[in-house]
Amino acid sequence: MTQSGHSIWRRDTLKHSPQPEILGESMKIERLRMLFEVVGLLAVVSSIVFLTLEVRQNTQTMQAAGIQDATNIARQQLLLLVADSEVHRIEMLGHENPDQLTPEELRRYVYLNRSFWLGMQGLFRQWQLGVLPDAEWNVMSGVICRELANPGVQSNWPSQRNRLILEFVETVDARCADSSD
Repeated sequence: MTQSGHSIWRRDTLKHSPQPEILGESMKIERLRMLFEVVGLLAVVSSIVFLTLEVRQNTQTMQAAGIQDATNIARQQLLLLVADSEVHRIEMLGHENPDQLTPEELRRYVYLNRSFWLGMQGLFRQWQLGVLPDAEWNVMSGVICRELANPGVQSNWPSQRNRLILEFVETVDARCADSSD
């Protein structure tokens, strides 16, 4: 101790007990840290909610586009038949019995079939990817089976199926076999 004894006590107290100012700063920093953690957590949750809504909206947009594609394929096929009576005649004769067609007409009939199968395969792929809703695919697969019920399409199917993806062919075969029972 010094002569007054006062300065040693003060030094000793400062070393062993925290100053009130330091405690206050430490608590402020801790509160700020907790506040930033809460704000960060809220930001993460908000981002997840936003992304979920965006994905849902994007899925709906893609499904709407898939439905429009299905409609366009059907419309194009119908408009072709309506706009050109010769093409319509070739399709009607070819569906009944392709042997009635001339070689040129038969070639056109095969191309008409090819166009139909490519369009349906495209819709199948959209359905597989989840873009085309099940209800739309069910309608289109019914159209496929009705088309395949025509004798001319049946006779042309073996050559068409070899030019299509295997999964589509297997699905058509299974679906149309089920619908014929």
